[in-house]
Amino acid sequence: MAEPRVRARGSGGPGGAARGGPEAPGRGRRGLPAAGGGVGSAGGARGAPGAGGSASTWGLPGGLRGPPVTAPLLPVPQVLVIDGRGHLLGRLAAIVAKQVLLGECGPPPSDTGTPPEGHGAPLRGDELRRLLSLTTVRAASMHYQLSAGPGRAGGGGTWARPLPPLSPARRRVVVVRCEGINISGNFYRNKLKFLAFLRKRMNTNPSRGPYHFRAPSRIFWRTVRGMLPHKTKRGQAALERLKVFDGIPPPYDKRKRMVVPAALKIIRLKPTRKFAFLGRLAHEVGWKYQAVTAALEEKRKEKAKLRYNKKKKLMSLRRRAERNVEKKTAPFTAVLRQHGLLL
Repeated sequence: MAEPRVRARGSGGPGGAARGGPEAPGRGRRGLPAAGGGVGSAGGARGAPGAGGSASTWGLPGGLRGPPVTAPLLPVPQVLVIDGRGHLLGRLAAIVAKQVLLGECGPPPSDTGTPPEGHGAPLRGDELRRLLSLTTVRAASMHYQLSAGPGRAGGGGTWARPLPPLSPARRRVVVVRCEGINISGNFYRNKLKFLAFLRKRMNTNPSRGPYHFRAPSRIFWRTVRGMLPHKTKRGQAALERLKVFDGIPPPYDKRKRMVVPAALKIIRLKPTRKFAFLGRLAHEVGWKYQAVTAALEEKRKEKAKLRYNKKKKLMSLRRRAERNVEKKTAPFTAVLRQHGLLL
């Protein structure tokens, strides 16, 4: 399955969701180093240790002409918040399952050390093109290091193989607004399938299971569980790194939220295809909190609108102040851009 990039939606707007985020290593289709459906970061990647400084210079592959591009260093979040609205149930569950199973978000900032043997070797042109063509956030979150040599001193250089993460931190995944998740196929068809699922129970004592969750968040959680070896310690630890919510409760209402383009309904389904909302399906099979969740969401959006208007005013004042001192700060801005600390 092709891996998705992660894209960021503006989190400031009323009801808007920020989308984008890093992902963990895995193996993608055609043996490419990709995450098994990871979420990509809109911000960038942490620089690899060593090789002259913290900022990584993104050079062009051999045969291509152009100035090198510098990538600023941005933190990799240890809690990945995904906005479930508009995603397809199975595709999103598969990507989330892989993320919590790997649970890696790269090396912490304090990690130092020398790269192991075999890493840091220049990539061949075809390897580089395959890496750049990956539809995964992994391509953005891998830690690249330019090979040392004359090319580096001149601002050029060649791409180098990624350094493996050193003692990676464990990252948790939080999925909010599960009532907005979509399922392909018309609503009535999906309702019949769920009602057939409800009939799967123990005849003599139904309280012994299987248990049929009605809340959209728990339906999504059970879908993810089915994609994990949840009866092993490894699978149980992965499930503990996953949290699911209906609506967007605090503190995630003020956090940057991500989307997974490879799982979005608008990208994966034809415009003429029918689909169903998980929230409506859950409501018609026994979920009792659809109205409560909708009311809380309206309150959250009103607060978000006020916060966003305040943020716009502050940004306008900041841009005006930057224009007033642009001539005085020009030399310092040039130095920051030269070292990749400012775009």
